[in-house]
Formats: sequence, C-alpha cells, structure tokens
Amino acid sequence: MTVAGIIAEYNPFHNGHAHHITATREAGATHIVAVMGGNFTQRGTPALLPKADRVKMALAGGADLIIELPLPWASAAAERFAFGGVSILENMGCIDRISFGCEAGEIQPLNAVINAVQDPRFPDLLRSALKEGVSYPEAQQRAVTALTDQQTAAALSEPNNTLAIEYGKALSILQSAIVPYPVLRQGAVHDADTPEDHFASAGWIRANLLNGGLETVRPFMPTEAVNLLESALESRHCLTDTTLADRLILSFLRRLDLSQFAALPGVSEGLHNRLYTAVQTEESLEKVILAVKTRRYTAARLRRIVTAAYLGIPARWEQQTPPYIRVLGFNQNGRDLLQKMKKTARLPLVSDPQQLPDDPFAKEIFQLECKASDLYGSMLPCPLPCGQEYTVGMIRY
Repeated sequence: MTVAGIIAEYNPFHNGHAHHITATREAGATHIVAVMGGNFTQRGTPALLPKADRVKMALAGGADLIIELPLPWASAAAERFAFGGVSILENMGCIDRISFGCEAGEIQPLNAVINAVQDPRFPDLLRSALKEGVSYPEAQQRAVTALTDQQTAAALSEPNNTLAIEYGKALSILQSAIVPYPVLRQGAVHDADTPEDHFASAGWIRANLLNGGLETVRPFMPTEAVNLLESALESRHCLTDTTLADRLILSFLRRLDLSQFAALPGVSEGLHNRLYTAVQTEESLEKVILAVKTRRYTAARLRRIVTAAYLGIPARWEQQTPPYIRVLGFNQNGRDLLQKMKKTARLPLVSDPQQLPDDPFAKEIFQLECKASDLYGSMLPCPLPCGQEYTVGMIRY
C-alpha cells in the first residue's frame, strides 16, 4: 500500500483536479486521501457548493478518502492552511507522500526557497520589507532574493508554487517523513481569465457558471462532477451569486463598534479605524474591501478578516494543530485505509459527532464548524436547515 495525501478545496472539482489525481496514481499511489476544506475557503469566501457535494465530486473523481480540514485552518492564509493540512496527514500515521500541483513541476527549485524561508535571517529581512508597505507575498519574495537570487525567488510569484513551499515548510517543522511529490500544473494557471485546452481554473468556472450557465463550464469538468453541479443548481443549493452572502456579512459588521473591529484576527496598524469607517459608509462588502485594501492588506486578506469576524473564528486558533481527524467520505479503497488508520492514527478518528474526543478544544472546533455550516446554509438560494453537520453523514461511494 502506497498512500498519497492531497490538500484541496475542489471548489468545484474540475479537469485539472482529475489530472492531478490520475498523475498521482500513475506515480505509484495505490490509495489517495484528500484533506478538504469545508463550506468556507482559504480566500475567506463561501464555497460554491455545500461540502457534501464536493466530497461526492472528489470521490467520483478518483480520491479514496476525504478528510475535513477544520475551519480555522481552511480559511487561513497559505502558511496556516498548509500547516493544518500537513499536520492532519502526518497524524494519520500512514501517508507516504504529499502530492500537489504546482507551476514548478519539480522539487529542486522549491527546496531552494524552502531552505531560504527557514534561514534564521529570513524573519528580519521579511519584517524590513513589510515596513516598506509592500504586500506579504512581495515581502517574502524580496527576503528570499536577498538570501538567494531573483531566479530562485521567482518561484514565489506563482500561487501554487507558494502553497507547495508552505507544504515543504510544514513537513520540515513537523519533522515528517512524508515525501513531497510535485505534479506539473496543466492548462490554465490559477485564476486565469481564459481556459487552455480542456483545463480551466476553478475561479474561471465559478465566474462563468454565473455569467454563462452550466453549458459554458461543462467541457472543463468531469461528467460526474457536472452532473452533481447540475443537481445542485436545480435544487438551488449552489452559490453562484454571493450578493446575499456579502450582505449578510456586511449587516453583521455594521453591528460592531470600533473596539470590536480592533479585536478581529489579523487586524493591526490602525486597520480597524479604516474598516469601521468603510463599513459605515460603503454600500456593499465588495466596496468596503476596495476602500480598505492596500498593497499590504490584499483583498483576500481582508476577506479572511471579515469572514472570521462573521463566523466567530477566534484569533490564533489556526496557530494550533487540528485536534481530530474527521472523515467526510470514502470508497472501498478508503475503507481499507480507515482500517489501517485505526492502528496508525495519532489523533482521534471521527466519523460521527458522537465520536468527538472529550477535549474542550476539539469540541469548540466542532461547534464552530456547526455554526459556520448553519450560516452557510442560510446563504444559499434555497436555504438549508440547521444541523447539517449532524444530519448529513459520511458519504459512501
């Protein structure tokens, strides 16, 4: 048995994801585990589809076992998103390699950056660059350039390379024996404006599903994923338009006073004043973010801040490690792997809420997941009832 882990969102599952899984199998993986974020994404936005539908897509697309990446890590910036996913894979105790798509397609150029960001001089160089008012990604690139050269640091200009580097850092921090396995990303780059061949980015699919409908995106998704998407559209459980979601978040933000803005995760350097003013004066969440964003505070970072406020994600929870391994779905291969994990897992395996460990942090995490699920359900065109975390069981494919 050779087990590969993948950290993903599948928002939605498309041909590039299918290619990644196929390439991972062709490289020798007999079993594939996907650690998948739930109803809110790493950008801080609600997912296109409820997580149960995305679990079904992933299983239909070739994954064997789907494990949940809990909300504090699933909606965090790249470093903590990667650390949360890798820590779950490490604590499964049976993962041989971590497979990820990236623009580099090989590990050597990524290793050079991973070594640089772990250099003792890196934090001071990063702080120095940030003081100049540049964005965090640009500051990272400047610091790595100072330690290596521009060609090495250029790897950080590609979003999937950046995540790959964070996976490598997490493996090093955890002293993990899991072997990184990069897969060259095919077709359209992350968030590309146009598809290439039969590959389109998830961002392009989401945008064009709203503007052009299902037939526009059909060529870029596997058949079973399209069928699940079509079913979600028919039942009105697909979030093609986030206008209502944004209004719900904005209405919540308008109830906060200045001191509450100052206490939000990720807020510093007077940002709370600018956020508070924008919330009081702008007519939409999109305009709030446009009014506040700077080179340092990107739109994605601000989205994470306001969504954390709306969902009630406490500051610094993502600095800890996930306290359990929650199973969302599996096929027969996945069932075999679960049997093995009963002996190898170093965290409690949870397939039912009744199996949650008797641990305050674990219970708080799950309660947060339940609250986020209920709030997500209210954002859909046809709202879902509360309690989905209890009523929707594991998906057996």
